[in-house]
Amino acid sequence: MSIELTMRAEIDAENDSAELFVRFQERKFSGESSAWIQVARLRQFASQLAKYPLDDNSLPTLLGGYWDSTGNCIDQEHVHISVRPSGNLGTLSLFVQLTMPEDDTFTKISKRSASIRVAINYEKIGEVAKGVLSMADGAQEEFSVSFAEE
Repeated sequence: MSIELTMRAEIDAENDSAELFVRFQERKFSGESSAWIQVARLRQFASQLAKYPLDDNSLPTLLGGYWDSTGNCIDQEHVHISVRPSGNLGTLSLFVQLTMPEDDTFTKISKRSASIRVAINYEKIGEVAKGVLSMADGAQEEFSVSFAEE
């Protein structure tokens, strides 16, 4: 099984944020969405992804969507990307969930969502880390990585 993950960041330098567009595709199954993310958060996520081994106390997770008025709790999650160790042999689990925003900002459960979980290795997650950092630094606007399930 071959899966392609594509990310594109449109940087808003004035607000130090980016609209992050994320898409995954595996044969005929796919998902896409976007969310505004602070550029500093993209850099932090890239740094967390680049660690070997992953830090169990700070596992890489990137969330974006509609936040509550305090900015501490997400009301509607549109982009969720996370990586966790999977087993004892250095395998990782990449989880991507992409959800379309609901018009009603009070609705916390979306009707349109797609997710994928795939086993990957440290080499491939390193490619994702480099791509995310390159977007955060403005060196490239988009990157894609393809991987076969481990």
